[in-house]
Amino acid sequence: METRKEDVSIGSDIYTHKEIEPTTVMNTCDAIAGFVQAMKEYGVTQWRAVATSSVQEAKNAYFVKEQIYRKTGLELEWLSNAEEGYLHNQAVANDTDDFQQFIHDGTMLIDIGSGSIQLTVYNEGRFQFSRNIKLGPLRVRELLKDLERKVSPFTELMEDFILSKIDAYQQFTSPKVKIEHFILIGTDLMAFKRAFSKKNSEWITREHFNTIYNGILSYPEQELAKKYTVSLDAVSQLLPSAMLVKKLLEWTEAKKIFLSTVDLVDGLIVHEYTKNRKKRPDSSLDADIIEAARRMASHYQCTEKDRERVGKFALHIFDRLKPLHGLKKRDRLLLQLGVILRNIGSFVTVDAHYLHSYYLIKSTELIGISMQEQKIVANLARYHSWLTPTEDGLHFDAIQPEVRLRIAKLAAILRAADALDDSKQQKISSIRVSLKEEEVMIIPTSEYDLSLERWTFIEKIKDQQLKHLASLPFGAVTLTEAFFKDDTRTGAAFFRGSTYIEEKLREVEWLMEGANLPIYATGGSSRSLAKVYRNRLREQNNLLELHGLAMTKNDVYSIFGDILSKDANERKQLRGISKERSDIIIGGLLPLITIMKLLDSPKLIVSEHGLREGVLLEQMGM
Repeated sequence: METRKEDVSIGSDIYTHKEIEPTTVMNTCDAIAGFVQAMKEYGVTQWRAVATSSVQEAKNAYFVKEQIYRKTGLELEWLSNAEEGYLHNQAVANDTDDFQQFIHDGTMLIDIGSGSIQLTVYNEGRFQFSRNIKLGPLRVRELLKDLERKVSPFTELMEDFILSKIDAYQQFTSPKVKIEHFILIGTDLMAFKRAFSKKNSEWITREHFNTIYNGILSYPEQELAKKYTVSLDAVSQLLPSAMLVKKLLEWTEAKKIFLSTVDLVDGLIVHEYTKNRKKRPDSSLDADIIEAARRMASHYQCTEKDRERVGKFALHIFDRLKPLHGLKKRDRLLLQLGVILRNIGSFVTVDAHYLHSYYLIKSTELIGISMQEQKIVANLARYHSWLTPTEDGLHFDAIQPEVRLRIAKLAAILRAADALDDSKQQKISSIRVSLKEEEVMIIPTSEYDLSLERWTFIEKIKDQQLKHLASLPFGAVTLTEAFFKDDTRTGAAFFRGSTYIEEKLREVEWLMEGANLPIYATGGSSRSLAKVYRNRLREQNNLLELHGLAMTKNDVYSIFGDILSKDANERKQLRGISKERSDIIIGGLLPLITIMKLLDSPKLIVSEHGLREGVLLEQMGM
């Protein structure tokens, strides 16, 4: 119906000042307000507004996002590099004739943004890799502009800089991978296209590119701007863009370059259209996402047999239990990714490999999934083995409630599927899954002894959700007033207090279900205990964060005994206990000590967060 575009200097601000200047924020809000008004005039009821990853690099990115919302009512969605590349791929696949033939021959999609480039390689019709390099032409010019007048020839400096950044990315492509074609994408390539395009053709040959490239090196920017009728700003990005393509041509044997006219907006349109009309472009881009995960798993030496068998079981359970879990098709894809990547942490160490899998997934770009989806996949790997959300409360509770539910459901399916091949010997050939009312039956078919799989399966599918909650009158002030009002440190006062607490605890019928389990503690008294412990460790040059600090029961008893032996004035001198807390610390710690002894808890894990953080996270929707 209509295409509108407004130019604002966001990229220049970010790469020069590390933040978006107030004037630019105002201009951006004015431009977006114009878009919003146009949507109102057309009666638009559904929209999607996105900001690329380069915008998120600004120090004031969240302030800018909030200002845009306040002044225009439009809420921006952050895009990751991987999402942005995926959307561009969708647009190219939809817009380019013979795209399937190109990716069969071997094609590199080169998406040149102002701040970064995204390289995506296909060969023999299959996805090979996709990587983002922070080497966009505007970023390069802004980073090097201070040297432009000091170094001669400046073009050699720029060429060396680009080569130093791009050279390491050759490792991601096997020598066996052929690249016959380049497809060039970018919203700021006007000068490039005017310089290199041939009349009536979207293709340029390697030879034509080299001829033009050698020519533009000898022209000043002012003359290039005149020659190609573009602004000096556009011309300033011509040489870095051309150098990037030149280096990639030297790296590959590509013979032709296709100059695509699509941009991010086209990708968004294609994505929404295919999603709502349930129609897909020619290239199966979900298959690209799965292939990217498989290549990542292979990089970390995970076996294909293991992931194929567990994947088969997980997807069968997901499909059969759809009436029970109510998850969507996209969640099925995330489950597949979780299966493929769950064991990559074993490359670091087998012990607690699920934690290493978690941070490797979180730290690696995976094409086609959002930042939130990447966190979901990472958490599936975190919880697929023995660690559960219940035992990992400090981490799990910080996740948005609706996302926690998705993770919990998918992790339950993955844990069950993983247990069915716990021996890694593919003993089970198939499974049958049936759902009757609230009972799920999973029946394996096998010719082998399944004792290990049976035991592991039962252990992993135990209910890991919150089972019980009780509130008891054990406040630090209340107990201090009742038993330690006069700073009584006698054994009798301690005995009366702990006996009272234990009697109340034993009234809680389910309490002993927590026997021999770690205790997670929050609140001022437990934090003070942890600070005293941490200060002792610091004397041994052992530095630890307070949040998540773990103490053995012997550590806890030892420090509490030390605190108990001191009077109020002496307690004020202890590093880690504030003057305000020193009067009530014994009353505050007594319930903790009593519970640990009653349950024989092996360790105490302290949270630095409390009620304030809980309220804040709830208000933020986290």
